[in-house]
Amino acid sequence: MTMDSRGCELTGAWTVSVSATAPNGVRAEARVEVPRPEAVTVRHERHEWLPVFNPDAWAGWQKGQPLAGVKAQECTACFALHPDSVVIAAGSADDFTFQVEGR
Repeated sequence: MTMDSRGCELTGAWTVSVSATAPNGVRAEARVEVPRPEAVTVRHERHEWLPVFNPDAWAGWQKGQPLAGVKAQECTACFALHPDSVVIAAGSADDFTFQVEGR
C-alpha cells in the first residue's frame, strides 16, 4: 500500500489527524494525540569554555555551545527555550559573576 503524506494535518495544539486511501479505494483515518512535553528546569549547567557565536556555521548546533539540559533529539526544537531565561555566569554556582552582552 502506498501512503500519501498530504493526508496529514494538525487538528489541534497537540493532535495530528492522518488519512490515506489505498489503491483499492479503502480509506483509513486516525487521530494521534501527542503527549505534551515535560517542562524542564536546568540550573548551573557547567561548560569549560564558550565559543564565540558563529552565525555562518552550516548547522545550528555548531553556531555556539548547545545547552545539554534542553537538547532535543534528532530535531530542532524551535521556540522551546525562552531567550530571556538563559543567564551566563562565570565562576561556581556559589560564587559567580553575571556576564552581560556588550560589557
